[in-house]
Amino acid sequence: MNKHTALKKIRKGTFAIARIVSKKKPLASYKQHDITKVVLCTVRTGIEYRNLKAVKESDIEVQSLPWGEWADYPYLITHKGNRYIRLYLGQSMKVFYLVDGVKVASDVAKAMLPKTKPSKKPNCITVKESGLVSLKQNGKEVLS
Repeated sequence: MNKHTALKKIRKGTFAIARIVSKKKPLASYKQHDITKVVLCTVRTGIEYRNLKAVKESDIEVQSLPWGEWADYPYLITHKGNRYIRLYLGQSMKVFYLVDGVKVASDVAKAMLPKTKPSKKPNCITVKESGLVSLKQNGKEVLS
């Protein structure tokens, strides 16, 4: 079953546990290393941004997508030949890094990456389809 089909089988708005993996480009002095960021988080899918409590209770103006086009609203976005999945974050999130396949402390990995500005947790994230490697709901793997 493909990821898009699996997401649509989950009841809209219910929580699942996602594992999202992305390769990171290190600083030039660490270019020999392979750095991978792994995020384990609770997510929801199939819901509308404008219906989020945080959006309703704020003065956020809901606009169209800043990039890409909806291939299947509200699940899948396409942009420049790539497919992206829209996920809405829950309360739980754990981030860790692998350097050359070995788990390291976050501060060690971050020292090998370009500096980024700290930001608050977004209401939603858009993940490259290939980056969503696992999705579990009620202890059962939804993606296979």
